Amino acid sequence: MADVRVLVAEDDPSQQLLSRRLLEHVGVGSVRVVADPEAFVDTVLDGDPHVILLDLHLGAGDGFALVERLRDADPSLGDRRVVLVTGDTNPALADRVRASGVHGVLAKPFLVDDFVAMIEEQARHLASDDELDQVPAVHQPEARIVDVIRQLADAASMDEIAEIVRHAARDLTGADGATFILRDGDQCHYVDEDAIAPLWKGHRFPLEACVSGWAMLNRQAVTISNIYADDRVPHDAYRPTFVRSMVMVPIRTAEPVGAIGNYWATAHVATDDEVAVLQALADSTAVAIENARLYGALGSAHDDAVELRSANNQLRDFVYAVAHDVRGPLSTIQGFADLLYGHDVADPEDATAALREIRESARNLSSYLADLLAFATADGRTLQSELLSFNELMDDATTRLREPIRSRHAELIVDATGELWADRVLLGQALQNLIANAINYTPTDRDPVVRVTMRAADHGWTLEVADNGAGVPVAERTSIFDPFRRGSTGARTAGTGLGLALCRRVAERHGGRITVDDAPDGGARFRVVVPNGVPG
Repeated sequence: MADVRVLVAEDDPSQQLLSRRLLEHVGVGSVRVVADPEAFVDTVLDGDPHVILLDLHLGAGDGFALVERLRDADPSLGDRRVVLVTGDTNPALADRVRASGVHGVLAKPFLVDDFVAMIEEQARHLASDDELDQVPAVHQPEARIVDVIRQLADAASMDEIAEIVRHAARDLTGADGATFILRDGDQCHYVDEDAIAPLWKGHRFPLEACVSGWAMLNRQAVTISNIYADDRVPHDAYRPTFVRSMVMVPIRTAEPVGAIGNYWATAHVATDDEVAVLQALADSTAVAIENARLYGALGSAHDDAVELRSANNQLRDFVYAVAHDVRGPLSTIQGFADLLYGHDVADPEDATAALREIRESARNLSSYLADLLAFATADGRTLQSELLSFNELMDDATTRLREPIRSRHAELIVDATGELWADRVLLGQALQNLIANAINYTPTDRDPVVRVTMRAADHGWTLEVADNGAGVPVAERTSIFDPFRRGSTGARTAGTGLGLALCRRVAERHGGRITVDDAPDGGARFRVVVPNGVPG
């Protein structure tokens, strides 16, 4: 294990510390950490690591893009053991992993034993003088089948289902080929395939003349280790192909509507687990097919279906983003707790440091959930408009932000006069978020100067919050108000990506809008403009 070199590409200090502790625990001889995505490629070239643990969103970027940059710098590095570490639950991630050729994914929160097992597997190959690129990928079939089921649940057409199934069937078992077959009367229609060489895509065969038909007619899976020793196989049809072994499972066992086939180019005896996972895929496909048929039958309700699907997609993306952001601190808490509970931590200082990280991550998680609750309820809360004093709103906001103002030596320049009709709670949250952002996103090499202006006007009222920070690039001035989107200039600043999204909701609930441009001091200036006649 002392010969193993590991590079941890991670910008979260808690995750950096956890990874170091776990690698030290198993005796890894060399551990390097890089937090800057711009330095990632040079660090790899300089250290020549055996294992690269790459945070998928290093510096709020894209880990797949970093892998491509690494290959561009040195094509031989395409075989390095790059393991993506992420809390991202989006099913599309699996397809990108497969296409990128990276070693695999370590999902947050991970167990210490899983992490250790992966590193020890690398060390065993080093000890036997094997090349590290022969190490099996970190395979999580349970997580993969769950992702596939989620994809199938979203599929609205047979084409989408076929695309999902043909890739998943092959990926789940490591087969050399897979086919997606539908029953068409008394024939088997080979709809789609994913294989190392062509099979029968687009062809139709009688049910009695092929193994897929046998599986449908007999309502059971078929496992054949040698196709030329089984009379159910039409040998002449298979001779031009690479196939030597196969598994065929029916889609829906009660009244099969199709089948899924897996093929191997060498003699292969399918395990019970492989058959079980294919049958689970087939069962989920049966449900997806019924759903697709229902989508197709909506016809006259097409517009409503599109709107519902859009809402479902937004909800799904929201859930993925929340799951990703929660898994970060949860991974730190679980990792250090697992290390303290199941492993010998002899040094009291190490134990204290672990507990400190657990406490800090718990606080971050609590703060995130509070922001999430405020954002999620902003639309549903009945607007309670009342006549408010600008000065009172400012006093409330600065009182709540007393600690960050003190710790960053921030200067607040306030020009607030007059009164307005608005919801005290919602507007107070928006004002607090804008001031907090102005402080947090000002670089640490300068003291924040925040200018807050609130004025009544003939059209309604205007709120401006300007800072002396790094500003917001023009290309990001619209997307920065989307949920979970954080500007590139604040990639290393702690935050949830919900503050500005909440501010936009508050502005829109009051019938107004929020924009951002350049501040007089060179930073960012956020402006909320609300007309008279506030709803509610």
